[in-house]
Amino acid sequence: MTAERSPRVGLLALMLELYDQSNPDLKPNREGFAAELARLLGGSADVVYSGIRNTRGGVEAAVREFQAEDVDLVAIVCLSYSPSLISLPALLALRVPLVLLNTQELAGVGPDFGFDDLLRNHGMHGLHDLANVLNRMAVPYHVVTGHARDAVARQELADWVTAAYAARMVRSLRVGLVGHAFAGWATSGSMRRPSWAPSALRWSGSTRRSCSLCSRGHPRRRSPNSWPAIGSATR
Repeated sequence: MTAERSPRVGLLALMLELYDQSNPDLKPNREGFAAELARLLGGSADVVYSGIRNTRGGVEAAVREFQAEDVDLVAIVCLSYSPSLISLPALLALRVPLVLLNTQELAGVGPDFGFDDLLRNHGMHGLHDLANVLNRMAVPYHVVTGHARDAVARQELADWVTAAYAARMVRSLRVGLVGHAFAGWATSGSMRRPSWAPSALRWSGSTRRSCSLCSRGHPRRRSPNSWPAIGSATR
């Protein structure tokens, strides 16, 4: 029996490395907002977060940490613009749901809005970039939009965390069967792809794809193989 644990979320906070030189105070400032997001996520899950990432190597290290901690879901937030190709290769290796958290620290724009406010609240540009390349690579994701302190947005994010955790628990279940399936009842019996099934239902043989964006081979996000089994009972 799998030991129960709390839901676990990896928080991937992204920025642009160029700001380390052009605006050196920006990253420390954004760390404060990232810590606030981690605390908010902590209301529904244990959070794995070890700082802002703004290089490909940094993102790869964060993803390895998420895998080591066996997270149920990865929430991605851009704290400034962040180029998608620093995160895409590592994200393709994940086998957990991705949620793009489309949020910012500023709740509104008023007459005092200035360049510093713009610099600290323009992460949605990076999120659009990342969503575009995820679409092009056929990687599923969900977008949660709203202010970080908005109750509706926080509940939507919490619902995704709960769903990801529930899916993980279901995958680890060991189910005992008493008796056997009713003869001819395929819903509860064992079913494999029949020979007459269209070839479109089959996966191509390769489990890696060539990335048109960074010229590297990446694992497919979806499971290759044949027609899925329905049930596991045998007579």
